[in-house]
Amino acid sequence: MGQHKFFNSSRPVGSCSGYTSSTSKALGPLQVVGSQNQLFEVTFYDEFNGVSLPDGRGGCYASGGGGGWARWTFGPLGPLRGSAGTFCVTPVEQSKSLSLTVSSPSSKELRPVGTGGNSTAELVAKVVEGTTPKAGLAVQFTTDATANSGGHDHDNPPRPKAALAPASGTTDANGEVRFRFNATQISGVHTITATCNDCVNKTAVEKVTVKVPGLLNIFTLPFRDPNWAYPGVGQTDNHLDNHYLTVAAAARLLDISRKYQKIWPTAPRLTLNDGSLVWGGKFDIDGTWDQNTQRHNEHRIGDNVDVRANNAQGAVPANIRDAVFRWLRKTSRQADSIPADFVIESVNPLHEGIGKVNEHFHLRLGN
Repeated sequence: MGQHKFFNSSRPVGSCSGYTSSTSKALGPLQVVGSQNQLFEVTFYDEFNGVSLPDGRGGCYASGGGGGWARWTFGPLGPLRGSAGTFCVTPVEQSKSLSLTVSSPSSKELRPVGTGGNSTAELVAKVVEGTTPKAGLAVQFTTDATANSGGHDHDNPPRPKAALAPASGTTDANGEVRFRFNATQISGVHTITATCNDCVNKTAVEKVTVKVPGLLNIFTLPFRDPNWAYPGVGQTDNHLDNHYLTVAAAARLLDISRKYQKIWPTAPRLTLNDGSLVWGGKFDIDGTWDQNTQRHNEHRIGDNVDVRANNAQGAVPANIRDAVFRWLRKTSRQADSIPADFVIESVNPLHEGIGKVNEHFHLRLGN
């Protein structure tokens, strides 16, 4: 019983070989060896079955090996009931190779809308024939967001997609179509795909990250002081990690928690609910991508955190709750007996959900 002559073998671009087989096993796989970015086509004429099968095109796009070589696995072909014939790996002219680039490296990382900074980027799709720009070719653009990225552990329903403008265009004299990526309020990774049906490689992709940079988990060192460690609550299946702040906000929170414990030593340590998500942006607490600016609106850039102030375990006790809120506002009364060394600058707090199960102090640590 024979085996394909090229079964599990490698062939360079520009070669032809014969093969024989008395089996019905599918032909291939075949590793094609060529220079990086080289395009090729595999064809074969099967004398035994009397068929000629061009079977798709491929391209050596992945880097790998040494000396600029790359490998691509082609196949399997068939199956055929025994075969004999010739197969060739021939180069294909890179006549209309589409490449997609972002206009500047910094544009690949944007901020969510509503968090300050830049939330839009210009991208360029370019079509060339060899090295010559090709005008008059249609290019379409689509975008999609990576599920569960940006600190959102949910994707049902799918998150809102970023806007691309325009969604299609025709290459100009430089072989280019320029378009803009406009982020939403939600952090995450986005994949932009450009499609040119007249090109050998019909699609090209670029990734853009939407995030608030520089946020850190407040339960990691150096802000996890074992003497004043504060517990965290509020994690849900939709958002498993919800305690991120900027370095400045985390340092201020640690100072507040230390002074709180010294002023009220018998009270539980401050119990922290939501801060920001790992990449910031809109914190949709219900997991529905609600972008209502009035709900959980300030938990976007790592300078807000909620402190439990209800009747649950670890909450600020009811008998000192008003005094603590005044202290956070820097409006303490003489009767509150706050030592001068423990007075803090106001964090402009809100006392939200009074009398409800979610009653809490909302701290603004960046003001």
